[in-house]
Amino acid sequence: MQIAKNFEAGGVPKHKIVMGYEPVGNGKLGGRPYDNSQAGGGIWEGAEVDIAAATALADGCYGGAMFWALNAPEALKTPTGEDVLLPVVEAIAGVHDARRASCATTEEVEPTCNDHTKKRMCDKAEGCVWAKSAGVCVAEEEESSSSSSEEDEVCGTPGKLVKPRNQTGKSKVASACACEEACAATPNSASWRYNKPKSVCQCFAQHKKLKKAKREGKIWAGELKA
Repeated sequence: MQIAKNFEAGGVPKHKIVMGYEPVGNGKLGGRPYDNSQAGGGIWEGAEVDIAAATALADGCYGGAMFWALNAPEALKTPTGEDVLLPVVEAIAGVHDARRASCATTEEVEPTCNDHTKKRMCDKAEGCVWAKSAGVCVAEEEESSSSSSEEDEVCGTPGKLVKPRNQTGKSKVASACACEEACAATPNSASWRYNKPKSVCQCFAQHKKLKKAKREGKIWAGELKA
């Protein structure tokens, strides 16, 4: 059951999640091909365990079931193998069939872009894009609109104030432009500095000079007109 939940948490719709079963042998141990050994070294735990798992999945309205290796020597070709396997297959099919109608009446809600918290799953989702600056998954048109707004409004420059002195104000704001506006309204302020990741704005009365950065970074700064 946990495996199915892991896939669901990763963004796979419930109706697409199908559990695979490999009932083998005739219910006895003693060495292949006449035992409960599965491919890859696994051991079949028996019909009761498989049916219990199918019941839990059916109650959760997951996709259904499929079966591995029914044509293997340790499956139908073993002594009494068919007598063991067919009842298991029929029982699991019956479990899912019994719940299919009620599950169909429950409309499954497809995840939205905002539901994806990992960049990998966001990139796979149709119509979604990862907004690097905010660290969230958004719809393509939303990101495009946000980018256009940011490009239209640019305040200050990536860089730093050299030897800023006499801080006149400090606050948390949403953007560099908001920082510039806040410091312009603060008496005796001549420049401002904005820490983008922390959203911290500082205003200063004096500074030696404004040093521009070669590339965009965490800090933006600007000088205020007298």
